[in-house]
Amino acid sequence: MYPLRCVGCWLLVTLAAVCTLGVQGSTAQEASVRVLFSGPASATDDLAFTADGKTLVLVSRSGTLKLWDMALHKERVAFNPARSGGALAVAPDGVTLAWTDGKGHVNLWEAVTGKHRATLKGHTDRVRSVAFSGDGKMLASCANDSTARLWDLATANEVRLLKHEREVGSVVFMPDGKTLATGDETGVHFWDLTTGKLLRTFDVPARRLVVTKDGKTFATACESDLSIWDVESGKVQARMTHKGRTYTIAFSPDGRTLATGSWHSAVKLWDVPSGEERATLAHEWPVHALTFSPDGKLLATATRNRWAENPDEGDVKLWELAPTKERPAKK
Repeated sequence: MYPLRCVGCWLLVTLAAVCTLGVQGSTAQEASVRVLFSGPASATDDLAFTADGKTLVLVSRSGTLKLWDMALHKERVAFNPARSGGALAVAPDGVTLAWTDGKGHVNLWEAVTGKHRATLKGHTDRVRSVAFSGDGKMLASCANDSTARLWDLATANEVRLLKHEREVGSVVFMPDGKTLATGDETGVHFWDLTTGKLLRTFDVPARRLVVTKDGKTFATACESDLSIWDVESGKVQARMTHKGRTYTIAFSPDGRTLATGSWHSAVKLWDVPSGEERATLAHEWPVHALTFSPDGKLLATATRNRWAENPDEGDVKLWELAPTKERPAKK
């Protein structure tokens, strides 16, 4: 029986979660976990930390944006701009939030005041992913209309249209500031930001795509299939399988761990680049979103109870992760 303290509608829980490791034999590790939200109206579509790690931003399935103060352990701001949730991105300065409304629009909001700044219109179907450029001057979006689009945030105008053969599931700015990566079921595509020219394609289905901060490695997910690739050589480094459809993936800030969340109600942590399973974090319901804190010490996960009468039931957890051990030098 775990100690539980209920304060209003918040649950604060501390428990020991056993993580089964798959590196150099079978050992065990303890991870501390705290539940921030649980129950009705807690299902979360996406979440992200601000760059300073002081705030966790969440967008609920019902369309409520919440800002959680990590130091005070309480909700600082909440506003309800729409009736449904969607994809989320936080600008590098933490001032602006980009959020999709399920209607093909991307909305820009001021994080502190909740003031609506602009609506970016152009997509004709559901937007699946949004991302800010490193300097915060541009936004990229991709959608089920088989396009990715680039937006100038100073004018809120579309400046580039990138056509794909299939629905586009992920969009990522590369660290060089010159390249955009997109993922769909036909592959991973790299585009020149200035000209819109397709530079390179990797033949691997990618409904979900993430890139390490140094831009040297990317990982993909499509259904239960996962892969890790070296960008420069174009070679696959590892192929893995996560039971159940994989909804969400993320690299740790140091690029040494890949986290994946699936329909099978579990988060798995994988070694990069070997692809060896390092840990499994069990959840009660399917995991729809996850993100690492900027210092890599925390992993935030969001679930949704797909079997409940109330479709908005779910929870959000914070996992305190043990430091990644240095790999032994190869002889």
